Amino acid sequence: MIATSIGLGRYQNIVKALRGIKAKPKGKLLLKPNLVAGGLAASHIDAVRAALDSLDIACVAEGSGVGTDELYSMLGYRRLAQEHGVELVNLNRTDEWSGIVDFELIDGRKVKVRVSDYAKRYDIISLALPKTHDHAIVTLTLKNMLGFVHPEDRGLVHGYSAPFGKAMRVPLLRKIASYLSRYKRLSKLYSSTEVEEARYVLGAKVVNKNIAALLKLVTPKLGIIDGFVGMQGDGPVGGEPLEWNIAVAGDPLECDVYCAHRMGFDPVNVGYLRHLKAPRVEKIKLFGDEIPVKKFKPHRKYEFQLMWKGISPKAGEVASKCVS
Repeated sequence: MIATSIGLGRYQNIVKALRGIKAKPKGKLLLKPNLVAGGLAASHIDAVRAALDSLDIACVAEGSGVGTDELYSMLGYRRLAQEHGVELVNLNRTDEWSGIVDFELIDGRKVKVRVSDYAKRYDIISLALPKTHDHAIVTLTLKNMLGFVHPEDRGLVHGYSAPFGKAMRVPLLRKIASYLSRYKRLSKLYSSTEVEEARYVLGAKVVNKNIAALLKLVTPKLGIIDGFVGMQGDGPVGGEPLEWNIAVAGDPLECDVYCAHRMGFDPVNVGYLRHLKAPRVEKIKLFGDEIPVKKFKPHRKYEFQLMWKGISPKAGEVASKCVS
């Protein structure tokens, strides 16, 4: 079941959507925002505040692709955590990574990646934004779990090591990137799509398998989508804002299926949702108003992203070259 809210502003939309969820998690709760970078790419402080005011959350934790501590300070997370008396954790700086997941590389090899123990100590609440993605079509509450993967292993979700991911292993570069990520033009440098076409297409095939593999170990108990402003085009960092003024909360898989559909995408074409045996939209029980479809402009490499199951005629020639 999912609950929705429309037109009330960021904070009130989330509060109302959460009120519509009857069976809320009652364990030790961890709120996982989405801080892949700063600016529009990050979970807004008012969305975090709405979650903290509505749920008995003990911890807020994230492992950013740039400098997590810098983003916590820039975006107001530190002050908010102090006000609510919750622990604020930079997952990238923790020491315990006993969880193990097998990721597939584009050459067919399997590698073991490390997963934070915080993922098994808490019941996870995933707070995400509706964004297009540079490999997986959309990123919502489920893909947000990638922040629990060790920072040195995280980039392998694409099936190969991207130059940006390697650069972010240097602390000084992470700190600089955190401050630059708020600027749209510079944020486009953060994309891992600028690789040769053949590698990108093969990556589109394995990234969905790897996300699904991770979610078998790290499964959020509740999803919250803050759709006050989404990101379209070259997400999840360098895209354009799209005003929507909605929120969705509830079962994370159902939240993602429903929201992807309302963003104008067929959930059947989102590979990791298919691998997770996601329900069809019409089977999802909805509490609240039906959210009108808001057509998000897809990523510029959308046709190649669809090739995880070979459905794009435009990209078919490239796929045959990759296989051969």
